[in-house]
Amino acid sequence: MKFPSQHNNNKKRNLVVGTRRASRAAVLPLVAFIIVLGVAFMAFSVDVMRTAYASSAVRYGAEAAALGAFSASLTRPEQVFSRSQAEANIRQTIGQASGAIDNFSWNRAPYGPDSSAQGLAAAESAVKFDASDVTVVNNPNSADSGDYFLQVRGRRDDSDALKLFFLPLVYAFSGSASSTGLPGPAVPAEARLASPHRLVEVIAQPASRIGAGVPRISTSSSSAARDQDLVGFATLPVALSNLQFKLLADPNSALSTAAIKITLAPSASSAAATSNTMRGALVNLTRSASSLNYYNDAVSNASVNQLLASLAYFAPVVSPSEIPPALVERGSRLSAFNLSSSLFTSATVQQQLLSQLQKLQVGRSYIFPVLASDPNFVSASPSNEVVGFARLRLLSTPVVFDQSIALTVMLEPDSVALRNASFANAAAVVPSSASSSSTGLLPAPVAPFKARVLLPDGLSISTRPHSVVMAPSLSPRVMVN
Repeated sequence: MKFPSQHNNNKKRNLVVGTRRASRAAVLPLVAFIIVLGVAFMAFSVDVMRTAYASSAVRYGAEAAALGAFSASLTRPEQVFSRSQAEANIRQTIGQASGAIDNFSWNRAPYGPDSSAQGLAAAESAVKFDASDVTVVNNPNSADSGDYFLQVRGRRDDSDALKLFFLPLVYAFSGSASSTGLPGPAVPAEARLASPHRLVEVIAQPASRIGAGVPRISTSSSSAARDQDLVGFATLPVALSNLQFKLLADPNSALSTAAIKITLAPSASSAAATSNTMRGALVNLTRSASSLNYYNDAVSNASVNQLLASLAYFAPVVSPSEIPPALVERGSRLSAFNLSSSLFTSATVQQQLLSQLQKLQVGRSYIFPVLASDPNFVSASPSNEVVGFARLRLLSTPVVFDQSIALTVMLEPDSVALRNASFANAAAVVPSSASSSSTGLLPAPVAPFKARVLLPDGLSISTRPHSVVMAPSLSPRVMVN
């Protein structure tokens, strides 16, 4: 027989056990729901992240195509700028980026996937552009009516659209049955495919770097053939002073059409340069084998031979001894040749130098490095700091070698983006660049090479300086996709 107290204890124990079982039974559906919901979110994230990655890849492809095409305003350094020809060159380069010319597209992005394709081709396709994706627009700034911007749209649509795998399930299992007999409403087309698109805009900014000259060689390989597009777009080993150039390049002043002399020998007078005269110097732009200086010096007979070989690169006829100029950037320090020194007393050397200068093509434009101040001919170490690059048209070359030896040039009416030129305000490439040893960054730009900015109206970009080498850069304007 059971005593009352023992009977009550058994009842309480059975009640606790039953309650625990009931609690477990109530939690199990909630756990199952959370697991299903978690799996659904993880699956849904596959579609979301794949679409986000495709958007990023499409934007990168559009940026690469726009930056590359904008620098093709001139396909050869001797060309005279024409807006209509520039636009034709831009559209042709966009076609090349799409693979329309040589079946080699610059970039690829996720699509589909296409179950009928094999390997990577099933998941990625070329980022292509048609005529509707490319727009050339004018700068709204009335003070710079000749300026233009390039807008390129990258997209994934039609056969390149992304197939969504899990988003349709959200519709399939939400609500009443559809007309197809499946649970949930009919899945709309936009839930089955994703078509991301991105619009980018490129403008011209003062170049902070000119790449090394590409050797002038004949080859049939496709990669080398593309390198040949850069031939001639290099820095001429003739530097000029920004003390005079900045006055001529000032965007707030009228464009000068007068002939300008660039003197190449040290001035016997300490007086300021006269109007339409810029002080300059021949500089050594050949690469040094030393780890201390990026460029060779200008104090030996070997240096003179390097100068002659560097000038030969710009002659119409290819010479086996020519040396393409090295990369030059803002902050690079160069050595200047003193034409009054003993290195140039020999009549043979004088004639060789005159011969190379006279082989420069009159009537075409060249890229000149611009120095922070008048050239320093005294220091044995590289001491002439580059602050930017000028694009000037050559009018005449020197006839005799004397203290008045000079090149005659004129300003170019348009400052346009050139091939082999780049714009950056970040890390320096040349080890001997000013300030690079302490910060590793390019020195701050000075006028007229400061970056162009967005004006208060939110639409216009500040006016371009005159006759400055420009480079393609992403626009500071906000693009609405």
